Amino acid sequence: METDRAALVALYNATNGPEWPESHWGDANNRNWLTEQPLGEWRGVVTDANGRVTELDLINVKLKGTIPPEIGNLSELRRLGLWGHDLTGPIPPELGNLSNLTELILVKTNLSGPIPPELGNLSNLTVLMLTSGRRTPPLPGDVDDIVAWRLENREYAGDGFSNGLSGPLPPELGNLSRLTELNLRDNYLSGRIPAELGNLSNLTELWLNENSLTGAVPAELGRLVNLELLEMSFNYLTGSLPAELSNLSNLGEFGFSYNPGLCRPAGLSEWYETIKYSYGPACPLAAPEPSAAEETDRAALIALYQSAGGPQWHFSRNWLTDAPLESWHGVSTDAAGRVTALELYDNNLRGTVPSELGNLAHLETLYLSDNELTGLLPARLATDTRLQHLTFDDNDGLCAPRSWVDWLAGLESSYGSLCLEQTPGLLGDRAALVALYNATNGPEWTASRHWLSNRPLGEWYGVETDDNGRVIGLELTVITHNYSRLTGNNLTGELPPELGNLSELTLLDLRRGRLAGEIPPELGQL
Repeated sequence: METDRAALVALYNATNGPEWPESHWGDANNRNWLTEQPLGEWRGVVTDANGRVTELDLINVKLKGTIPPEIGNLSELRRLGLWGHDLTGPIPPELGNLSNLTELILVKTNLSGPIPPELGNLSNLTVLMLTSGRRTPPLPGDVDDIVAWRLENREYAGDGFSNGLSGPLPPELGNLSRLTELNLRDNYLSGRIPAELGNLSNLTELWLNENSLTGAVPAELGRLVNLELLEMSFNYLTGSLPAELSNLSNLGEFGFSYNPGLCRPAGLSEWYETIKYSYGPACPLAAPEPSAAEETDRAALIALYQSAGGPQWHFSRNWLTDAPLESWHGVSTDAAGRVTALELYDNNLRGTVPSELGNLAHLETLYLSDNELTGLLPARLATDTRLQHLTFDDNDGLCAPRSWVDWLAGLESSYGSLCLEQTPGLLGDRAALVALYNATNGPEWTASRHWLSNRPLGEWYGVETDDNGRVIGLELTVITHNYSRLTGNNLTGELPPELGNLSELTLLDLRRGRLAGEIPPELGQL
């Protein structure tokens, strides 16, 4: 009994007991705490005939502080229920010592850190509820929106902010063979769903929604034949639901929406229709073989992704996948599957616009504003597409050929600047230098001042121009600070054939790099 009293005193002190508010019945929630009254008369405490604590229920008390490890000394405890948005810190692994515990309920808390694997020792546990008090997401109409919102708010998890449990789901939870309810919603738990959860044969409710779980749904969940509720929405799960879920004949509620890539295959349709409350997308039907024209459009989009820093885009749903082009973020197509619109404004595009974009013969709308693109828009956009709406303003040097003046004026809408260069020769020189930068890993060069900017080419590092602005010298070695020696500029990759378009070039110096491949025969044109 003295050990029990000491554990309760530790909890009182750790959770600001003197400030516990009044209960719903008008008396203090800390009534008799720290007095000489029997522990069973302390508010929220139940004891057995021997005076040992069997229940500790502070579910309606706004606790503020941390759970002390001494709680793990309540060896006769059957039920532990704590509630409070200001209950912070980790779950003590000492709770794994409560071998008689049947219910562990820590709800609407701001506990942080991982779930202790020691909880897998609670062999008598029937209810495990660990939910946070973090903000829940809005309900937008697009998976991209919810993923962006949750990524923005993930920064609070595990970085000193108490905003939900984080880390992987311990596979040891699969040892809780008597468990009937497992509720882990509203946290930032990450990693895969452990296959060991399929061992919880008595489970009737499984709540995993609003976390950061990834990967496929394990087929082992199909062994939970007593399951009545399965909720997995608002995670990062992917792939098709496993066919084994059709074994869950008692399932009455099933949610798996707002996962970027998780879907229900056609083989589960008949079973899915038997569930009273269900929500989540079906997998897309196999698309017909794309035409050669569609493949050309796909290749053009892939070229844009690779040239404009696709892996760093804010939104890139389905890009580079085999999904229909119309499902790629920002892409619209006509009935024949040809790309008609490309809307990628304010999407963190970095790099250049490739000439392959001119292969989008049915393109009518191109929105590239508010990014960090540089260089020259490819001339083929004006000759080989059906563009009527073009925006490319607010970028980091992206401009249009000056020969587009009349063409731009004839569009239904256009926003963006013309390049400073006045002659076709200058435009060709710029394009050749941009091609060199892209082909030789320009972002990793030792020196690349003003490259890909809208400044005159003569201000780009290592570039010399004549009085007409044409490139006459290109020296991409680096002189050390004491002028004693030359070093390479960290050029890697292969020389592009576009260098052969620098028709006024008199000096080309690319010494001490790490270039590979063949010397382009086009250099013979210089």
